[in-house]
Amino acid sequence: EVHGSLKRPIHTHLFLSSSMAPTDWAKDPKDSSEVLRAMNAVLKASSDSDAPVCHLYYTPGSPSDDHTILWYPQRLKITGVTIANVDRVLGCIIKGDVDELPAGVGHSPIRGTQVFSCAHTQRDARCGYCGPILAVEFEQQLQARQLEGEVQVYRSGHVGGHKYAGNILIYGKGHLDWYGYVCPADVAELIEQVIVAGQWLPRLWRARVGATAEETARLRQQCLEAGGGTTPGPSAPDTITASGLYIGWPWTGVA
Repeated sequence: EVHGSLKRPIHTHLFLSSSMAPTDWAKDPKDSSEVLRAMNAVLKASSDSDAPVCHLYYTPGSPSDDHTILWYPQRLKITGVTIANVDRVLGCIIKGDVDELPAGVGHSPIRGTQVFSCAHTQRDARCGYCGPILAVEFEQQLQARQLEGEVQVYRSGHVGGHKYAGNILIYGKGHLDWYGYVCPADVAELIEQVIVAGQWLPRLWRARVGATAEETARLRQQCLEAGGGTTPGPSAPDTITASGLYIGWPWTGVA
């Protein structure tokens, strides 16, 4: 069932920039980023059950040895992260203390709304297939609404739940929500209801960063009462997308 489908609650979510294209990321993303490998080693050694969760996001043209971390729900962008200082940077994040960031590392508020589309090809073919299509669909529809300056769309690494592809994470000023089984036909509704109106979409909802187990159970029940099923398909499957493609995800039973 898609609603409440995280293995464990996430209270701190980090995205690490990568200049490598998602099609080239190894099945295990740590094999494509020594900085991510170092971060995961620190977190694995931590006894904190609420330790941050880290994923890659694609930043074409960025330096391969100088990284940015997006930190949620604090909504901070940390720049100047390298293999030499990542341990200290992560230590500051875990403590919640940006004043102790090492020299050369900066931080600034994250502005607007971020949309992350899981596009990790070598981890799962479903995400590799539909993630880029959804990212393009968001980009084109946001541009048509003149919202491209307020919303950033990123291709991300594996976030879990291949069977719920397309997986879309929408992190705005309000809730940090995950959505599953997203098809191009759902993009307009996500933009209008979630990004513009600041609400959430129970039909496709997967999870919320920062939610307790009790809150997740309550939200899941709201999804079910709103008519959400265990495998929701697109609201309008017979759709030609803005990019001129007919899309129906085969794993949702749509022809």
